[in-house]
Amino acid sequence: HYVPASDEESRRIVRIAREWAVREQLPNVYDSLGICHVVLPQGGHLRPGMFCVGGDSHSPTGGAFGAYMFGIGSTEMLGVAVTGGIWVRVPRTLMMRWNGRLGAGVTAKDMMLRMIGRLGMNGGRYQAVEFCGEAVRALSMQERMTLSNMSAELGSQVGLGAPDATTEAWLRAAGARGPPDIAHWQSDPGADAEWHDFAPAA
Repeated sequence: HYVPASDEESRRIVRIAREWAVREQLPNVYDSLGICHVVLPQGGHLRPGMFCVGGDSHSPTGGAFGAYMFGIGSTEMLGVAVTGGIWVRVPRTLMMRWNGRLGAGVTAKDMMLRMIGRLGMNGGRYQAVEFCGEAVRALSMQERMTLSNMSAELGSQVGLGAPDATTEAWLRAAGARGPPDIAHWQSDPGADAEWHDFAPAA
C-alpha cells in the first residue's frame, strides 16, 4: 500500500524497508512486484500447514493453500519481526460446505457474497472459516484465493481450504520445493465446527 509512494511519509517507510532488507541480506524481496498476499504464493513460498502473518487485512489469501495465514497491524508485525512469535487465541471454526457444482458464470466472488449475505459482514468475527464441498474442490487456485481473500469481509481471522491435487500442481508450477504435505492437512471427521450448507447456484 506504500508503492508507488503517495507522499513523503510513504517514501520514508519504503526507503527504511529497502535499507533493512539489504542490511539483513533477506533472500526473498519482491520490491514493487505486487501485493504481498499474492506475491508469496506466486513465489512458491506458501505451503499447507504453514503459520504465517501478513501486514494486510487480506492476508488470509494464503488459506487457499492450506496455510494458516492472517493479517495483523504494524505494531504486531514489529513484534513478530523482533521476536519471531505472536499470541493468538484459537478461534472456533465455521465450515462453509458448497454442495454440487456451480452454474455457468458463477464465480468465487459470487459464492462469498452469498455467504456474506447469509452471515453478515462480520458474521465470522475472529473465527476460522473453512471452505469445503464439491463446488469448492472444482475451483481453480485463483478462485480459491478469492474465497480466502474475501474471508476478511466476513470478519474471520482465516479463510482455509483443504489442499489437494490442484494445490499441489499450482505450487509445483510456482517453484515450491518438494511435494506439499496434503494428506496431513485435512479436516478431522466430526470436527467441532458450526456447519453452513449452500446450494450450488449462487
